[in-house]
Amino acid sequence: MSGDITVRPLKCINCGAELPVRGQFVTFQCGTCFSYQIITEEGLAPVSVFRAQAADCEAEETIWLPFWVVEIDRAKLRSLMRGSLTRLTDATRIIASTGLEKEKPEPELPFVETVGIDFQVKRTRLIDETIESKLLPSGGEIDHLMERIESYGAFRIYVPAFHSRNALANLKVGHLLTRRQPPYRIARLNQPGHQVRCVLHAADAVSLIDYIFISTLPDAIQQCGDLIQNVVLEPAAPPRLIEFPFLRKGVSLASLLGDFHISSRLIETMTEPSSVDKGV
Repeated sequence: MSGDITVRPLKCINCGAELPVRGQFVTFQCGTCFSYQIITEEGLAPVSVFRAQAADCEAEETIWLPFWVVEIDRAKLRSLMRGSLTRLTDATRIIASTGLEKEKPEPELPFVETVGIDFQVKRTRLIDETIESKLLPSGGEIDHLMERIESYGAFRIYVPAFHSRNALANLKVGHLLTRRQPPYRIARLNQPGHQVRCVLHAADAVSLIDYIFISTLPDAIQQCGDLIQNVVLEPAAPPRLIEFPFLRKGVSLASLLGDFHISSRLIETMTEPSSVDKGV
């Protein structure tokens, strides 16, 4: 019968033990074999969970927040950015030049002989001003951006996977980690009794990487809508689910890897005592 809803029992795909219902969370840890699993459209599937290693990350006040970490293809990004800028610049020059030619027909020969040079100077200046009004960044700005991105061993986008009543505050944390690209080591998580507070599927995380990446770009590039709309990042590898350590300091959370603090206003919208696990 069409429209029927299939109810499937939550049983560990590894050992068959029943899994606890966890509401909005999409990840589970089996209480018997301690394997991690995630809900998919086809049912439960195994998922590897990692932890980022940092000094002081085992302090009692440590709060572990999950992120989907997506490494992007830097070579394809450079080709995309440069190609888009070249096409936009050429198209803008053609449009500007064509419009000026219609409004300003070529003068008669005697006039060209006397003021032709001045006319061409003004014409070129008007075309350049038209291009500038389109807010196109320079090739140098694109090269500088790509050199910064390529200076890292890998360039990763960090998509917060924890619950938040304020989506913008949530994504800001991903923006900050993405801008800083902190170095760290990871270790596979196999800690018994530790539930990963993940509410986001990997595919949904990938759909957000363009937004987070664009938010980290310089203003001159962000303001060029024609260029930005062509920015479609391609993952270089499948997303990884990684927990990152934050240390509670008064009314703030301090990132132990990103070197930034989250204000108390953001904390209240992002985390509650019942929504985070403390390190052991």
